[in-house]
Amino acid sequence: MNKQVVIGCRICKDFYEITNGFIQIPNHLLLLTAYEPPDLDMLFYNNHTCTLCEQTLYITPMLYQFFVEFTLKPFDVTVHETSIGIKDSTNEGEMDLNEKEFYIKGVNTSRDLLTNDNDLSLLSDVMEEFNYKSWIISVDTLD
Repeated sequence: MNKQVVIGCRICKDFYEITNGFIQIPNHLLLLTAYEPPDLDMLFYNNHTCTLCEQTLYITPMLYQFFVEFTLKPFDVTVHETSIGIKDSTNEGEMDLNEKEFYIKGVNTSRDLLTNDNDLSLLSDVMEEFNYKSWIISVDTLD
């Protein structure tokens, strides 16, 4: 798998899933869009717009920094509605967005998956300004 940032509108994806896919979406419209590292600069300048509802995710400098730095990490990051999932090839953990703390899931904590405290700080800061209830984001780096 290539390293990529995946962005999608949570509202449109949830609506599509609630209707069990009965809504016909044209093939050229995607619920999720993948951006590879060379495309991140363009994403920063142009932002991301949902192809279905035309809601725009404005890419702030901090969100851009998160995308660029975390595409270089040896783990995947997925932003859920109430938590951030982090996993590498053998371990998995989550950070509760309400409590901003990692809790144990499986053998190790997510803190063990992060390479330094700057990662944790950047994740926490991004989630302060990011509307995770409206948007789906994941940074995929593992094969």
